[in-house]
Amino acid sequence: MVEMYRRDEYRDELLAEACAQVIAVDERVAEIEAVLAARRRPSACECGAPVLAGARFCPSCGRGLTGTALISGEP
Repeated sequence: MVEMYRRDEYRDELLAEACAQVIAVDERVAEIEAVLAARRRPSACECGAPVLAGARFCPSCGRGLTGTALISGEP
């Protein structure tokens, strides 16, 4: 693209192809960021207290964290 600019010789098909590639990369980066953001959210107990991965009991209310007591992805 820079070479076409330097020579002042634009080819629409090459420009469209390069733009499509940039857009595809940008969309993929957005997908990866969404997956990483979902993984970063700490799990929470039903009471709303954050819990560490692997914890068996809530540090705030003492509830067991099996089954429905654990809400993944909730702050």
